Amino acid sequence: MLERKAAIPGYDVERRQRSPFGAPATSAHESDPDHVTIVMKESVDDVVEWRCTHPFVVMVEKDPGLTAIEGTAINPFGWMAPQTSQPVGDYHAVRATPLKNVGISIQKFYKFTAWSEGLKLDPDMEGTP
Repeated sequence: MLERKAAIPGYDVERRQRSPFGAPATSAHESDPDHVTIVMKESVDDVVEWRCTHPFVVMVEKDPGLTAIEGTAINPFGWMAPQTSQPVGDYHAVRATPLKNVGISIQKFYKFTAWSEGLKLDPDMEGTP
């Protein structure tokens, strides 16, 4: 994932420019060594999988802290509602494939929020060509 992010030309500059509040080039989550930003590639058959030992729900939307690009996908997976995890062996998972040709690489910045047992987690997610 870090290699994909490093390959995005102007990532830091664009993030800062699209923030109405002058966001730093990296998000607060990116300074956490245990947090890895998800970088989806719109041009390949990527699969994103969220896993948890407990049942959970996950939703993805354009990053509300940054200016959205009109005409791009509100959700990179085409979801209209949060997705509920399914049991897979000894864990629960939600698997999703990014849509193609819906502007994920133009919008770039998405947020995902997951809820499990009353707890909320909302790190960053980006899209690339």
